[in-house]
Amino acid sequence: MSTLNVANITDGTDTVATGYVVNGSAKAWAHSNSAAAPLNSLNVSSGLDNGVGDYTYTYTAAMTISYYSSQANVRVLSGAAYIGITNLQTATTITVGTYRTSTDARNDRENLFAAFGDLA
Repeated sequence: MSTLNVANITDGTDTVATGYVVNGSAKAWAHSNSAAAPLNSLNVSSGLDNGVGDYTYTYTAAMTISYYSSQANVRVLSGAAYIGITNLQTATTITVGTYRTSTDARNDRENLFAAFGDLA
């Protein structure tokens, strides 16, 4: 394995410290359909539809620990909905739940998430 040791990255116009990129970038993210199939993703190897509005995504490369920052969104085409990250977050997976706002019942929806932390 080769190592590249660089203090800054530039595109000729903007310059950013590599520490910002390494520490401040999402380490995993996915935009998935309502059956947990990733439509576009980074560091996500697969999605699993656990049932109505219940999705688990597996990381290609694990996080160092199971306590990392994450956020999620739900795509709403009709009817109000919200999303949440469940307490089933591990170093190798994240579970997302989508819900119908009017009833608080789980509801299948296109969903998006991002995870921030250190990779193992």
